[in-house]
Amino acid sequence: MRRRPVVETIVAATIAVAVGVLVLGVDRAEEPPTDTAVRFPLAVDLSDDISDGDAADLERDGRNRLDPGPVPDDVDLDLAVIGQARRGVVRVAGRACGQDHVGAGFVIAPGLIATNAHVVAGLTDVTITGLSETVTGRVVGIDAEQDTALVSAPLDVAPLETRRGDAGEEGAVFGAAATDRLHRLPFRIDRPVTINTSDIYRQGEVERDGYLIAVDLAPGDSGGAMIGADGRVLGVVWAASRRGGVGYGITIDAFEPLLDGPTDQPVDTGNCA
Repeated sequence: MRRRPVVETIVAATIAVAVGVLVLGVDRAEEPPTDTAVRFPLAVDLSDDISDGDAADLERDGRNRLDPGPVPDDVDLDLAVIGQARRGVVRVAGRACGQDHVGAGFVIAPGLIATNAHVVAGLTDVTITGLSETVTGRVVGIDAEQDTALVSAPLDVAPLETRRGDAGEEGAVFGAAATDRLHRLPFRIDRPVTINTSDIYRQGEVERDGYLIAVDLAPGDSGGAMIGADGRVLGVVWAASRRGGVGYGITIDAFEPLLDGPTDQPVDTGNCA
């Protein structure tokens, strides 16, 4: 597989909300610089590369490698799929470092919520709000490099099934969008990609397997489950481009190391991201 350098700006600790901090759209009480429409203090300039096997075909087609095309106007999910998804997706919130944090997640295993590490970094107690109840959870696994985390929470909800997504698949992201309710955002996977970026603290280069997706993400959508037409979770969104309409997801495989480890005790969540 040939790797070619590209340049893209990704919001690294992106779509979680921290009041007073812009984390993919988290408002900071500052005027945006004149050369950009929005200020992203935690943005990372990816002058590394995003690698995939379709670069030559994309270039022959005249497409920008980082342009996933238009965001779907809507995705016609079966009502049973929507109902199943709504039972398994949650809002993730907490307060640390003088900031309120809001993101999303989903039930990946009995009593375990999958979300982004940058959503829960620095938190001790995590408020998990499901379809019909709100409970307190604790972080039992966190990986700052892959931006993954597991939260143990006493929710009596069946886990959602998972699988890897394919190029061209459409579905809906269930995000929190800095509100008290989850919302659905139509998405389309342009293609799987390998993303070279930094960890959630911007302290070291890491590689993540994920997706380039066409989607309009908003503050609070970090950790949002990418639900496919069959109701399975294809990945989790973690970043978005400044340009809008461009998002990035990580594959479900990224959570396997945490799921294979101990999940019966709280872990140190480190500093806020």
